Amino acid sequence: MEEAFSISDGLTRAVQAADNGTHASGPAATRYKRGVDEYRNIYAGKTMNVKQAAAMMRNPALRIFDNGPQILACCYDSAKALCHPDRKPNKPIEQSPDPTACDSRCANIARTDEHIEQIQQKINESRVALESDIEPLPLRERLKQRINSLQSLVDNHEETKIEL
Repeated sequence: MEEAFSISDGLTRAVQAADNGTHASGPAATRYKRGVDEYRNIYAGKTMNVKQAAAMMRNPALRIFDNGPQILACCYDSAKALCHPDRKPNKPIEQSPDPTACDSRCANIARTDEHIEQIQQKINESRVALESDIEPLPLRERLKQRINSLQSLVDNHEETKIEL
């Protein structure tokens, strides 16, 4: 039940953001959009009972998890999930992603404008650290690489985003 409520909370926020004109990008952006639309049409604004929560958890379109530390949304499909190296196409729908093993190459990734804002904050923090006289040279090089990597995520989002 807790997982269902967590997913519902995340999708409620996604519906609100979509209603305010937000965008999504990434390999799973269209699945994210479909999931948000389906959640809006079936569950948004309603009190969820145990039976509805179970139905929601069985719906593959609504298996969307926010992975805060990785700054992304996982539109979980076990057949495509790189977080489970033993993935098989016929795994039970109830399986959840492993947020500690998230792989940036995964086809389940979607990022919203909110995720991109968080990434931009990380870029700004890294730039401040880079400009500091305190950072040793090896760390400065690592910060430059991090900035470039994060900036490529922002640029990709701007080039490929779809409106929710």
